[in-house]
Amino acid sequence: MSYSKETNLAYETYLQSRCALFWEAHPFCSKLRKGEVSREALGYYMAAIGLLCQDTPNHLGACSAQARRRGMTELADFLKGKIAEEAGHDQWAEDDLRNLGSSRLANHAANHSAALSRLIGWINDLGATDLPGYLGY
Repeated sequence: MSYSKETNLAYETYLQSRCALFWEAHPFCSKLRKGEVSREALGYYMAAIGLLCQDTPNHLGACSAQARRRGMTELADFLKGKIAEEAGHDQWAEDDLRNLGSSRLANHAANHSAALSRLIGWINDLGATDLPGYLGY
C-alpha cells in the first residue's frame, strides 16, 4: 500500500504530536525515564501494555471500517495496513514479563486497574469521536 507524501507527512506529524502529549502527561513514563520505577511496578505496567496490545488489531479494524464509512479512504487503508504490523506485539510484553519473573498476561487481565479500564474505554471511543486521534494511540 502506498500513500502520497503529503498524507504520510500529515499522519506522521499528527502521530508525533499525539504521542508527545501522551509521554509528557504520563507520570509513570516520566519516572521510568528517571529510573524511579520498581521491578514490580514495571511488571504491572508491562502487563497493562500487553493487554492493550492484544486488542490493537481489533481496534485498527474497527477504526478502519469507521473511516471507510466516513469516506476517509486513505486513512481506512492506512489503518487496515497496520493490522498485520501490530499483531503479536502482546507477545513482546509477555516476553518482558517472563524476563522479570512475572506471571502471564492472562493472569493480569482480571486484575487490571480502573485507570486501565478507562484508557481502554477511551481507545474504544476514538473510532467514533476522533479517528485521526487514534493514530496517537
